Amino acid sequence: MWNTAGATGEAFFRTLVIELATTLQVRAAFAGRVTEFPHIKALACYDGGRVADCATFSPPSTPCTELITKCLPILCPRNARRKYPETQLFQDLHIEAFAGVPILSRSGSPMACS
Repeated sequence: MWNTAGATGEAFFRTLVIELATTLQVRAAFAGRVTEFPHIKALACYDGGRVADCATFSPPSTPCTELITKCLPILCPRNARRKYPETQLFQDLHIEAFAGVPILSRSGSPMACS
């Protein structure tokens, strides 16, 4: 059962990444917000049992940039570090698989990814 109902603001994203990782039984999860396209600020990162703050990133070809540009979920079940070598977060966390979902505003504009 997800435990995000009582969380707001920054606490929501910290709780969200913990719940995503726990529910999906994965080692790492993150949530990010589009600041100024294509810049994405990672709001919370979960890595092996701990939550940490992350930096803003804007590599030319990242899964989140694709999510935001296409407004479609992306699934990369293997070789994510090789497919996205410029995504430092994938390199740092040794991420080999990736599933991402765009989070849209009421108007349908992409505003975040998870």
